[in-house]
Amino acid sequence: MAQENHKLKKIGNINIMRSLLFFIGLMALQINVLSQTVDVKSYVDKNTVAVNEIITFSISTNSNCQIYTPEFGGLTIIQGPFRSSSSRIVNINGQRSVEQELKYTYRLRAPKTGSYKIEAVNLVCNGKKYQTKSITIKATEGTTSAGRSAQSVPANSSDFFMRMFSNKTTVYQGEPFTISLKIYSLNQPQNIENLELGDSKGLWRKDLNPNQSTFNSDVEILNGMRYFTTTIRTELCFAQNSGKIEIKPAYIAALFQRGFFNQYRKEANSNGLTINVKPLPNGAPKDFNGLVGKFDLKHNISRNVLKPGEAIDLKVEISGSGNLNTFDDPAFEFPNDFEQFDPEIENKLSHKTSGISGSIIYNYVLIPTFYGNYTIPAYSFSYFDLETKTYKTLSTGDIAIEVLKTANSEAGNTALTQNKKAIQVEETDIHHLLPYRNNQFGSDDFLIGKLWFYGLLLLPFGLAWFLLWRRGQKQSDNYILSTALKASFRESKELIKEAKAAAFANENNQAIQAVNTAFKSFIKRKNNLTNLELNRNFIINRYTEMGWSEASLSTLKNVWDTIEMYQYAPISTSKLDHLITDTELLIDKIASEQ
Repeated sequence: MAQENHKLKKIGNINIMRSLLFFIGLMALQINVLSQTVDVKSYVDKNTVAVNEIITFSISTNSNCQIYTPEFGGLTIIQGPFRSSSSRIVNINGQRSVEQELKYTYRLRAPKTGSYKIEAVNLVCNGKKYQTKSITIKATEGTTSAGRSAQSVPANSSDFFMRMFSNKTTVYQGEPFTISLKIYSLNQPQNIENLELGDSKGLWRKDLNPNQSTFNSDVEILNGMRYFTTTIRTELCFAQNSGKIEIKPAYIAALFQRGFFNQYRKEANSNGLTINVKPLPNGAPKDFNGLVGKFDLKHNISRNVLKPGEAIDLKVEISGSGNLNTFDDPAFEFPNDFEQFDPEIENKLSHKTSGISGSIIYNYVLIPTFYGNYTIPAYSFSYFDLETKTYKTLSTGDIAIEVLKTANSEAGNTALTQNKKAIQVEETDIHHLLPYRNNQFGSDDFLIGKLWFYGLLLLPFGLAWFLLWRRGQKQSDNYILSTALKASFRESKELIKEAKAAAFANENNQAIQAVNTAFKSFIKRKNNLTNLELNRNFIINRYTEMGWSEASLSTLKNVWDTIEMYQYAPISTSKLDHLITDTELLIDKIASEQ
């Protein structure tokens, strides 16, 4: 038995030694990982390409770094950034170490011939700043300089191509017209991977179906061949300047299915368009502000006879179809003796192929303060009628209002200066003195016996205590933090409004920057983060720990990645609208978190 116990004790000591050696080795391995030199680099799969040939650009590091999106020098981002990671344990000369790699990948293309420079990428790793080297890309026509064929060049072929159409080729300045993009394919595409619109200066453009997620296909016979056709975008346009307007070709990438598992992509460029824009005829009226189309003007006043202090409702409705985006709010000249308020505006406009159609209703509330006969001068505006090719003027006409004289109105001539206000006149007769009552004082005549008397005495002390308590609350950390968060939330909401306005004006870059600032500044303040912690992985982990649902986390990831992707690349109107909406909903959700 003793021998057996000795044997077991020996085995136990061996196991303890093995465990100790294992932990020592593991600690040495971790120390080696932490002490390794940070390595960052960026590279491409080729630096000489054909126009529109796909370039793969990668950023690689062996440490968890915050990476700032680089400037691509005019190269178009097709996809990305995609994030991947890998690690392995290596043994060199008896020394064990861990090699890990974090990689961010972009797919780029050169839209035209020339030289492009991908600027150095800035990174922050373990609190230190690093920078890669810049890369120069040369784009040529046709094949690459190495003589190889550019397989990804989106050359139009007979089995897949895209065409751009316009319902008008000659228009007046400000006249509505539409352009549409239509794809032709021998096989039905499974998905539209990317769509980029060509530039067009001097043209106001609006997607008529910004939230479209499904597309209807049709079948057409063209040159004896049967094609599946899909109109993927229709835009309402207004020419802002006269002359020739060039609409550059659009680019598309579509995904197709071959068999059950095999998916492939095809690319194509559309044709370009030239729109001839005629200037409007001379002789425009003074109140013409660029409206072109067909319009109507109606007005209604609730009453024309009333007393001082009573309210009038003046309703003005402008309706029709045309470039109503250029319409200015009515400018009435109301009499000085009328109190006036900002009008309530009811917007019932919609974007259609015929233009911006519907109505705008303005409701003014007016209150006269003095009696007399008044006239609200006529409000008018002019527009260019496309049917008659002439200018037409619409007017409300002068509006007469009679304000009646009342007993409390100032006596005198009704032709008094319009700057005067109605004045209440006090009676000037001598009032009778009340007779003196020689009554004795009772107990009820003394205030000192009343409960409310003691309440009045204690009121200043209670008020002083409340003010001191309130001051302490305002100086507390929670109050200061809460106030700062509210201010940050308001600033973010204002930036979202700016983003919506910029998107409506087709200033997409400005809209993206406003969304980026609104989202990241609020999430940083809400979570009390440092600049180093303000990165995608840290934020996702934080809200995962907080128990966010998969749908909310997916929206958060999509918003973050979309902002990063399109800060330096063109973004479609539909994607931008979705991004602004999702960002606003995320900010509201984050603000509601305790």
